[in-house]
Amino acid sequence: MAKSSKPLFIEEIRDTPIRKFVQIKAGKDGLVEAQSSFSINEYRVFFHLLTMLHKDDDEFALQRISIAEIIRDNGLHDAGTQYELLREAVFNLSHRTFSRIGEIDGKPYKITIPVLDKKAEPLLEDDKTHVLVRFHPDLKPYLLQLKSEYLSISMKFLNQLGSPYSIKLYMILKHRLRQQTAYPKYSVDELRFMLSVPKDSYKKYSEFKHRILLRCMEEINRETDIRILDITEVKRQRIAQTVCFVLEGKPELELSGIIDSDPLDLEPPAETPELEDSPIYPTENVFRIQVHLPELD
Repeated sequence: MAKSSKPLFIEEIRDTPIRKFVQIKAGKDGLVEAQSSFSINEYRVFFHLLTMLHKDDDEFALQRISIAEIIRDNGLHDAGTQYELLREAVFNLSHRTFSRIGEIDGKPYKITIPVLDKKAEPLLEDDKTHVLVRFHPDLKPYLLQLKSEYLSISMKFLNQLGSPYSIKLYMILKHRLRQQTAYPKYSVDELRFMLSVPKDSYKKYSEFKHRILLRCMEEINRETDIRILDITEVKRQRIAQTVCFVLEGKPELELSGIIDSDPLDLEPPAETPELEDSPIYPTENVFRIQVHLPELD
């Protein structure tokens, strides 16, 4: 006689209310400037998951993702095709990671954090409108119980961005603007690292600026609550080394109540380091930051 199979998951499956904003740890110990090679549909799934987190959660629960809700919230057309693409994005997200560079014992390390811990796809045809997933526990310090320097973004603006590069740059610059830093600057290598630009793509800075930065600037200015007024470079021997942004908010959106009003605890803006003083720039794509690893059981 065949033995009955044990249940795959013993924890409760939670269908939580959907929030209209997402929150993620920022700053030197956060994920906003970490490397994450997500496609546009993987970002859509990731942000949808973030809207399902409760502010008082201290552990990640198994979440039921509705593919139809993601299609609706993002205003996607051709639902049949998008349905399959989003299901594929859920599978791909289970193999994605966040990577950031930090110091451990005074030495630089590349630290990798998985995105998902579990994934389950229903086999019955009537149940295939959803997928079950759970965030990896190593993401808890970055997504749960956020008390200081976290970024809160309205889904209204994230849903309107159609490029993963635009999404990432928007998150980075919005955080800096919320820190009251209207003139942030990054080395070219920092930007390429944070935006996950492949090493063999846009090798010349002129290509990187026109094919990525300026296109992001146009979309961010058109679709979000911040405005990039200018992008300039600091050159050394006629080669661009540092990229400087000029930012401002959009008061008209604040007055109309569109911008998310969720409270945000900010740390004082940190001084921008002199990038050229670092012995590991520009060849190693490493930030001069210190990352504290979460304790593992």
